[in-house]
Amino acid sequence: TEEIPPVEVRIAGWTRSLDSVTSVSDAVAVEGMKSLCHEVMAAVGDAEALRAMAPDCDALVGSLAARVSPIFDAAVAAPGPSTTRACKYVLNTMMQVFQEPTLAASVGQENERATVAALLERLLDANVPKME
Repeated sequence: TEEIPPVEVRIAGWTRSLDSVTSVSDAVAVEGMKSLCHEVMAAVGDAEALRAMAPDCDALVGSLAARVSPIFDAAVAAPGPSTTRACKYVLNTMMQVFQEPTLAASVGQENERATVAALLERLLDANVPKME
């Protein structure tokens, strides 16, 4: 039988990518978000990995919620593939976290509220339907 690597090894990509999400560079942050999406999908069904990732999710969701408005504002100001991609990944990363019960349960009420507020603001933004 094949030996399963320790959880630290299995979530090494997650751990590396968390730092990227808080980068001042949107391009670096988007690559981090893309990687986090893949890491969450890879961990589905791996309860130990999900439990190891969960403590990071509250801060991650807070960081993502704080990025929603600046990323969407940039996409409205300068529409194009890179800004559209940033919009896609900030939303997709949140979705991946909230779809996985172990991760979603670790997000605190304050960051849940910040997320809902940021998303509602975008839903009500008249500029969003005009985006690509």
